[in-house]
Amino acid sequence: MSNSRYLLIVEGEKAEVNVISAVFQRYGFKMRITPKFSFDSIKDFQIEQLSNDSGKTIYIAQSAQSRIHDVVTKFNKNTDSIERFFHLNQLNFRGIFLLFDVDHNDKEDLSTMFGQFNDESEGLLLISSPCFEVIGDEAAILGQEKVFRSFTKDYKAPLNVHHEATHGCNTMEYIQRNFESLALKFLDYNQHEFDSNNVMEHPSLVIDKINKLNERKNWTENGEKMSECRYRYYTTVIYVLLAFVFGLTIEIDNYSKVRDFLTKNSNH
Repeated sequence: MSNSRYLLIVEGEKAEVNVISAVFQRYGFKMRITPKFSFDSIKDFQIEQLSNDSGKTIYIAQSAQSRIHDVVTKFNKNTDSIERFFHLNQLNFRGIFLLFDVDHNDKEDLSTMFGQFNDESEGLLLISSPCFEVIGDEAAILGQEKVFRSFTKDYKAPLNVHHEATHGCNTMEYIQRNFESLALKFLDYNQHEFDSNNVMEHPSLVIDKINKLNERKNWTENGEKMSECRYRYYTTVIYVLLAFVFGLTIEIDNYSKVRDFLTKNSNH
């Protein structure tokens, strides 16, 4: 297993990849785009490769349509192919991370997904609740309850309006500019919530809390399937990615080291 190669699999919009790429480029990584590739039943991924002078390389694989429910369905239908895909990758990468949103996924899907990807050597699921944009939600950790039927309309759009009015930029631009200070907020919140000084434990702890507090309701209306999500828990563990790549999690008691790194590089 290489000590310098990392794989990040990202669902959703290209904007998320742009944010992550920009953050790592602040630390001396340079980007180049590689061709699309596919493996068996897995849809094509656009790959961005980031490398630095010390020999570390991060591969960011992005597929716009791969949601948690879709991946879980693929597990059930194509287990051999999925397992073989990640087995091959774990031989070549020091760490594999999957960045996904809770979005409209069922609790059972979240649990199944984390059951498959709960270790960075074979794939560690990094969840944001309700979605990646929560990083830029300044009121997110106050515990307010909101009901969403459409995340784009009910959550993302008002957040964009807020940042345009307050900071003169959209949510993703705000996250990109302030990533370390925003990640620090969630690091502190999760450490206090779970009393865990090992940030590598945080992904599993937030999954349990998400499934305990958030609710999804499904029904049929005029013959059309409907759903809404009631969110009481807002969080992200995206800081785990930076902590692992920069070697901050070698010791089990690593919270202070990760916190010092984010504090030092806030408003980079």
